[in-house]
Amino acid sequence: MKKLNKYVLVLIITFSFALLFLGLSIGSAIYTVERSKKSIDNIGKIVVDDDLTLTTSKSKLDKAITNYEKLDRNINLDKQIKNIDKLNESKKEFVNVSIILAISVDNQKVKLELSDSDVAKYVSDISEYQKEYITEDEFKELDKYNDYLIIYEKYKDLIGSSSSSDSGSSSSSSGEEEIEICLGDNMAKYEFVPKGVCSRKIKFELDDESKISNLEFQGGCQGNLLAISKIVEGLPAEKVIKVFEGNLCGNKPTSCADQLAHALKLALKNNKH
Repeated sequence: MKKLNKYVLVLIITFSFALLFLGLSIGSAIYTVERSKKSIDNIGKIVVDDDLTLTTSKSKLDKAITNYEKLDRNINLDKQIKNIDKLNESKKEFVNVSIILAISVDNQKVKLELSDSDVAKYVSDISEYQKEYITEDEFKELDKYNDYLIIYEKYKDLIGSSSSSDSGSSSSSSGEEEIEICLGDNMAKYEFVPKGVCSRKIKFELDDESKISNLEFQGGCQGNLLAISKIVEGLPAEKVIKVFEGNLCGNKPTSCADQLAHALKLALKNNKH
């Protein structure tokens, strides 16, 4: 009788754990579905930030995409996302707004004190966004696609390897890239146009010992980039390269930190000449 009671007790405990696990699994599934729906609704209208970037909207869009991709396809959780059309439309809208932004910057470049290279970066970003979010066919169906062709034609010579007909940009770009240098007393100032990231330009200084100072990112996620600027102040360029090189942003082939490492490598290479 005692053995039977022990057997029944084991069955009850096992069944209880099974119910608990099932409850947790169901609860987790419901949570991930609701999280995905909410993040899609949270995208809202694609807007241009005050610093003439799409950083805020891109952050919301990327979060919604990530949450959707995390859904368990084995139990068809993705089929529960009733507002998936909104996510797909937001992707198209984002690329369309990036074209509008590039055209607006081009029209105001004198007022904004931007160079042709700065504007070319905006045009190059359009291609990057298209590859990241929508197909070529969807791209061609955008109402601003013809405007993109016009502005691309205007700046294609400055875009180079990041043009719409080339493969995605990466941190291991060819030697055609250049870094602008302004030499001073015991200090060299550098300006670098990054590729494949939200930031439009990276500025920094190196002293005679190749230590970094006055790092500045123009555009991009200002909170994170300001933190990076503070962290690297006074550090040797070689050390920063070792830490930052190869770090990626989401599913991009590079990041602002990776591009900084690339810029520092170019600067050190120029210092040797």
